Amino acid sequence: MNYNPGEKICCIICGSTDYQILLTHHSDPLVQKLGPNQHQIRMLICKNCGLVFQNPQPDSKTLADIYSYAFRAKSPSEKYFRIIYPDAKEKIQWLKNYLPSTKRCKVLDIGSAAGILLNMFKKNQWDTFGIEPSLSFAEYSRSKYELKVKTGLFQEAIFPGINFDLVVISHVLEHISDPINFLKAVAKKIKEDGYLFVEVPDIRRPKIKVLYSSFFAATHLFLFSPNTLAMVLAKAGFRIIAQSNAKRGFRVLAKKIKPQEKLHLIYEKDDYKKITRNISLCRAQYLATVASKKMVSRFGRGLVFKILGIRRAQHFITALKK
Repeated sequence: MNYNPGEKICCIICGSTDYQILLTHHSDPLVQKLGPNQHQIRMLICKNCGLVFQNPQPDSKTLADIYSYAFRAKSPSEKYFRIIYPDAKEKIQWLKNYLPSTKRCKVLDIGSAAGILLNMFKKNQWDTFGIEPSLSFAEYSRSKYELKVKTGLFQEAIFPGINFDLVVISHVLEHISDPINFLKAVAKKIKEDGYLFVEVPDIRRPKIKVLYSSFFAATHLFLFSPNTLAMVLAKAGFRIIAQSNAKRGFRVLAKKIKPQEKLHLIYEKDDYKKITRNISLCRAQYLATVASKKMVSRFGRGLVFKILGIRRAQHFITALKK
């Protein structure tokens, strides 16, 4: 992974180069799957608007290798379905509350994974299309649900001649290196009266258990709050009409509008000091959790050895690991 620690980049929302280091770490499991690799995740926060972003970003080859070899399992697991099925049902119901008539509308799911959400749209009489970078997951959605899913990354030329009533981008935008231009390209595939659904992790509510391994991952190039996402969407030509917290972050439904260069200025900026304090507290909680688990583990191991004896305890612990 190539880094240039001296590199100065502008905030994509406000253009500022006045930022503060929010967090750094060296223990990203996705990068480690690729083999020995010197790397550092460095998350910054813009002091002007509060946007959180990774700088420098992993180089394109590292990201491509992660998505090709380390990001997805070889096939969807039972655990995956237990998580995704209820999440997809909740999304469908939430959208029904805000969208007009949904029958025979065209929907594009960017990052459609195994096709669970798309198949639910299909059952609700939507005309469904998807794009998924993982070959195995894309193939699963085609063979299992007979969905129109293409393998690869989103491009304007995808599904030529088709414009969509709704585009879904769920836990994808945080992985995009240039989210504003990406959203502008997406807007060209949406009908003039169409909608955009976005769900992303919430920088206000980090997941402490996976703070380093998932939330601040190498693949999370940007982390948003409702304020910063609203500004990014405004710069790309979208206006939020509904939003709410979700189990995995927060979600918004946006309406396509004409891009206005200064529209984002009407939105409230984040207080970078407040976010920084919250992340510091989360890091302290994470470290305390790790320390307590180690203490309990050591105590438990000692108790097992005392009760069973050294040899029997070793066999017992080996069996548990298997």
